Amino acid sequence: MGFMDKMIAVAGIIKAVDNPDLTKAYIDLQNEAYKLTEKLEEKNEQIGQLKKTLELKGRMDIIDSVYWLTDEQKKTIDGPFCPKCIDVDHIQCRVTPLPSDFHPGVRCPNCKSDFESSLAITYIEDRKKNGQRKVLGR
Repeated sequence: MGFMDKMIAVAGIIKAVDNPDLTKAYIDLQNEAYKLTEKLEEKNEQIGQLKKTLELKGRMDIIDSVYWLTDEQKKTIDGPFCPKCIDVDHIQCRVTPLPSDFHPGVRCPNCKSDFESSLAITYIEDRKKNGQRKVLGR
């Protein structure tokens, strides 16, 4: 017998007893149970999201100052991503090249952090030229 089945069974007993104080206490208890059930569902959703984040983070490596998504053989398959946004905010944010008059680096459009990464610039430029995602195979 599950939790809700037990609540229904107790409600039947309370109805048979016909005690207003007991009925009010049961209703209060039932409301708390629903609130706890909602909180549990919310927490389970958060746990699922955190598991996904950890799994993804486990597949990411810092190469030349930025994060790259790697496959099982540790070949780079996607990126570059901002290390601050991944480590602190737990979000994937692609970095973009700094204007050419700056040092060879990239900037995160989200947190505005700059990183020196010639590999990231080369990757981004190649991707723009080819119009497709490029597997680095590092």
